[in-house]
Amino acid sequence: MTTTAYDETTRAHEAERPSWDCVVCLQPWPCAIAKNVLISEFYEFPAVLAVYMSARMCDALRDLTADGSPRPLDLRERFLGWTHLASIRPRQGVNLPPASARRPRPDRYRSPTADPARCR
Repeated sequence: MTTTAYDETTRAHEAERPSWDCVVCLQPWPCAIAKNVLISEFYEFPAVLAVYMSARMCDALRDLTADGSPRPLDLRERFLGWTHLASIRPRQGVNLPPASARRPRPDRYRSPTADPARCR
């Protein structure tokens, strides 16, 4: 699964796997633009964003250590340390993705049916 975020020209800021760098700006994903877009998409649903990013963190951990490399020490901060910002009202003028690119807001919380063995 590729995760997508958009900048002002609607170029996708996606995670390139298995490196987990942004395909547009080459920064570690989620890059600053991807974080801003995800915060705007999950505004008022920080718990859902945290669950989503936890799943991405598990994917990244698996990809980044598949060749026997040591576990990266910054994954928690990189993937989860900023997700609480989705509970703060965005400032006016925040660059949002086009409406057609936004995920629909969840109308209710759903319990994900994830395999617990995925994160081991």
